[in-house]
This record gives sequence, structure tokens and C-alpha cells, in this order.
Amino acid sequence: MNFLDKLVNTAHDVQILQKHGIIESMLSGEEEVALFFNQSGVGVLIDGDHYLADLFKRVNKHCGSRYHRYRAKLSRDYFNNPWSIIALIAATLLLCLTILLSFMSVYAYIRPPSS
Repeated sequence: MNFLDKLVNTAHDVQILQKHGIIESMLSGEEEVALFFNQSGVGVLIDGDHYLADLFKRVNKHCGSRYHRYRAKLSRDYFNNPWSIIALIAATLLLCLTILLSFMSVYAYIRPPSS
């Protein structure tokens, strides 16, 4: 229960776990399931010597990493649909072509083609 209490914080977490078949709910909604797991772990103290301790440490290390937090925030806030990813690729391509065109113009001015 403590592991699931640490794993489930919101209704979205419950949806993900249900989608992958990890938990099944007979309650009325995902918010109720999240509340159940969050309240069931209150007051439970587990020593650091249990069989999931290494998993807790690795998950906390992974989630505490600055890179992983920024990557999750970026994908959640800005790249949550395929159109934003397509727009980023198109904008990057246009920027690269603009830089290339500017370079070629300056290069043609500095070294004009011999005729």
C-alpha cells in the first residue's frame, strides 16, 4: 500500500495504471481511487530495509533529476499533441534554411562568382 501511495497522487496516475492493467477499480471514479490510496498510507512508517527500498531510491533519483523534471514539464506543457511537434520541426527547418540562405548571400558578396 505504501508503494501505491507513493505511486498514485492524482486521478491521471490512476488512469495510467488502469490503462496498463496494473489496477482495477470498482469505485465510482479515478479521483476516488487516488484519494483511497493517498489516505491509506497515512501514518504508516516503513523502515528502509524492505525489499522495495532500492526501487524507491531509484525512482526518487530518477524523478529528482533536473533533466527528467524539465523534460516531463516540456512534454506535458508544450508537446502534448502531434501538431506542436510538427510545428517545431517545421520552424527548425525554416530557421536552418534561413541561416543557410543568409550565409550563401554573404559568401556570394565576399567571393563573387568568376565569370
